[in-house]
Amino acid sequence: MLSGSYDINAEFGTQNAECNIDVRGIETVIKEASLDKKGYLLNEPFNIRLSVDIKEGFDGVVRAWIVDDKGDMVNVYEQNKVFTSGICAYEISGTTTTAKSQSLVYGIYLGTDTMVASGRKCIGIYNIPCALGKTIEKDGLRVDILPDGLNKDALFDFCRAAKYPSPPRDIQPIDVFELVIYTDNVNMRKPITASYGLDGISDRIIKDSIKAYYINEGDWEEVAEQRIDTRQLAFSLPHLSLVGIGGRVIKPLNEIIAYPNPAKDRITLGDSLPATISVRIFNIAGDRLLHNQKLAAKEWES
Repeated sequence: MLSGSYDINAEFGTQNAECNIDVRGIETVIKEASLDKKGYLLNEPFNIRLSVDIKEGFDGVVRAWIVDDKGDMVNVYEQNKVFTSGICAYEISGTTTTAKSQSLVYGIYLGTDTMVASGRKCIGIYNIPCALGKTIEKDGLRVDILPDGLNKDALFDFCRAAKYPSPPRDIQPIDVFELVIYTDNVNMRKPITASYGLDGISDRIIKDSIKAYYINEGDWEEVAEQRIDTRQLAFSLPHLSLVGIGGRVIKPLNEIIAYPNPAKDRITLGDSLPATISVRIFNIAGDRLLHNQKLAAKEWES
């Protein structure tokens, strides 16, 4: 039996009896659980060593699960063991998953079903050794974390943002990315450098207005250090945030179309226009009705 207190109930005819019995039976205590490293890369093998104090030997099973940041559990280890009395060491092995954070849950079982001891150990996951740095490239964006750019090994990633604050009216977003370091207590020692490929974007937009922006608390703020080099927009990020790539898309005057033409009481001048424009309106006889009238962006449809 397992060590513990047990309630016993008995019936003798119409009489009932109850008593408690303390049993000094199979008692197992995990004294220490030690990982073989402080941190692991994604999909890297690991080993954990359990120091176990057993009062009475038994046949059983050791099982272990990886629990990811969503609470999902994946079995990574199951092995039959003969547990001997005294303080003994047992090893559990497995492989880290691609979760942003994870921990190892382990249990020692009497037979196959009765758990006698269990524990949990957090596993530090990183994909950037701080001493070496790393380059990650996807979705047209290349991010370089310089050697010793962080204060410790960290798990870093970025992806296209599904939701983000709307930019000012004269900026058309081309791409927006979210850059995140998932490891706690990580500080940036050096700015992160990034570059965005401009293939497929018109030369006029690239030349006149393509820019990288921080997006903080709803505001699009132009990144201070950026340049265009061989169809690449290169920029430097001293801190992490949403990063937007956008252009001030303004049509040349010969591409602006007023409609309907002729008009009765409303004229639409389209979109992607300068912040203010100068408009002249004539009637069907050629008489000028509106001369050099300046309209703000909100009055484009007037």
